[in-house]
Amino acid sequence: MNLLHLEQFYEVARAGSVSTGARKLRLSQPALSKSIKLLEADLGTKLFTRSKRGMFLTTAGKLAFEHAGRIFSEARSLADEIRTEENVLSGDWCLGASDNLAIHVLPKFVAGMKADHPALRIQLYSGTSAAIKDELLADRCDAGLFYTPPTSSEGFRFEKVAETEFWIVLGAQSPWGKRKKKWSLADLRTSDIPRIESRHKDYAGGFPAHFHSQKLDLPGAPYLEANLHEVKKQLVLAGAGYSFLVKHAVDRDVSRGRLLRVSTPEPLLAPIYWVTRKGRVPNRASVDFLERILRAKL
Repeated sequence: MNLLHLEQFYEVARAGSVSTGARKLRLSQPALSKSIKLLEADLGTKLFTRSKRGMFLTTAGKLAFEHAGRIFSEARSLADEIRTEENVLSGDWCLGASDNLAIHVLPKFVAGMKADHPALRIQLYSGTSAAIKDELLADRCDAGLFYTPPTSSEGFRFEKVAETEFWIVLGAQSPWGKRKKKWSLADLRTSDIPRIESRHKDYAGGFPAHFHSQKLDLPGAPYLEANLHEVKKQLVLAGAGYSFLVKHAVDRDVSRGRLLRVSTPEPLLAPIYWVTRKGRVPNRASVDFLERILRAKL
């Protein structure tokens, strides 16, 4: 028995006429009538009786209609179950992210993804962009989120997915914070406060804070270097100097009076990049997570 013929019979029976069924199936009436005759030949019985009042199912036709309904209901159920299973992610998935993003921004997204896909084993790796790129190249991470765009020769795909703001901050309990509570760029330019920066060797192309300090013409005062953003923040809180730190990592400390923000004439903005390895098709978990952060406008 040809299942296509059975499906076409089923739709004609539901519609109550060959003409209506033909429009629904987008077939010609002669082709549809022929299909029904072939099915009747396969089953060895008539499925419809025809009269001036229309088409009616025979006893065999009613039986065929009931079985066809169950068959195609099961087919729809199968398709639904497959679609459901395809939306359930499993296996291992690793995201590499700058430490400040991993600490202050991503936990709610990771938690949401885990709740939606409990069988997925998620790893969140935090570090510098250089370290994350190493993880990507070694296939230990599937995707990365960080501030420094890879160069064209490094073997990565990347796209800007968001933008964040940097603030200049110093510790409220530092010697300089105790000296005065409102600091300007002019004060920084004439002070002896050490600048705390990211390690230059970790950022071959330069970190956004490096560019901002040059643009603002801040002096090359003695500075400290740290490879993680959160470490720089703790050094500032400890009174070791001032630093450029991302807003989402310090806004609470500023509002609570633990850090003092130095005003700037315009926002100090920096892009956030989504990075994957060239030559590797992004897996469904990476696509799912990227869609989440794009919807939320990270």
